[in-house]
Amino acid sequence: MYSDLTSYIKLSPNCNSPRRHPVRKIAVHHMAGNLSVEDCAAMFARPERQASANYVIGSDGRIVLCVDEGDRAWTSGNAENDHQAITIEVANDRPSDAGGWHVSDEAMISLVALCTDICRRYGFSLTFTGDASGSMTFHRMFQPTLCPGPYIESAIVELCDEVNARLSGRVYKMRDAAKLGRALAGWKGYRRWLYDVNGDGKVNARDLAAMLRLIAGHKSATAAVTVKVGDVVRVLPDVRTYAGGTFMPSWVREVDLFVRGIEKAGSVYLLSTEPRGDVYTGRVRSIDVYKI
Repeated sequence: MYSDLTSYIKLSPNCNSPRRHPVRKIAVHHMAGNLSVEDCAAMFARPERQASANYVIGSDGRIVLCVDEGDRAWTSGNAENDHQAITIEVANDRPSDAGGWHVSDEAMISLVALCTDICRRYGFSLTFTGDASGSMTFHRMFQPTLCPGPYIESAIVELCDEVNARLSGRVYKMRDAAKLGRALAGWKGYRRWLYDVNGDGKVNARDLAAMLRLIAGHKSATAAVTVKVGDVVRVLPDVRTYAGGTFMPSWVREVDLFVRGIEKAGSVYLLSTEPRGDVYTGRVRSIDVYKI
């Protein structure tokens, strides 16, 4: 058994089959290097290595299966943990930064997605207690090691919270849009990888647009208009044209717009808008704006 997110399979002989306990934990490890998923899987495939993990995630975000989920991988040096946990080895994209053991956004996005998939299929949520009693465990809880490294450890509470939010049906708020906007702008302390809203394995302005549409309730081209004359709106960041198809200057997406008229045109509503002052900006579709 394995996740649908798997992009490559190379099974390791270094395992116990079957595992003795039901899956109820996830154990995250770091690679302490930046091997490709193929090279790491080849390493785990060598019997003399005496080590493995159920999954490996590369810095490019690809996921490889090395040990079937029904089997215990040899990962944590603790049989009791590994018989209960699906173990995940994550690449470090900056091997020279040995003190921080940084992980790429692409790898972290895949880690969140894989953890969510595992928890959903096996029916448990993630709890991080700092010791082996939680459903999220680390290598260092069982062996004298720094694994999974400072970067993953500093992010683990946010990761668990995001996984649990997705399991319960993620509902975004404007504060999430603000955090994503700051992350996209490069503000320190804001983690881009938490916000792969459209599920394409990357985080960019398209995710902010998708998030704002979800917040506004605009889920399709036939969504009912949710604004009225006099409301203040902003154009979604991925919109490049007015309703008629003409080019939209970038400044229009950066200012508050006042709705001064609404008309029905087929299956969508068109809004006549203006910024602060009397400059007419043209008609935009109701699905291309969000209310502020």
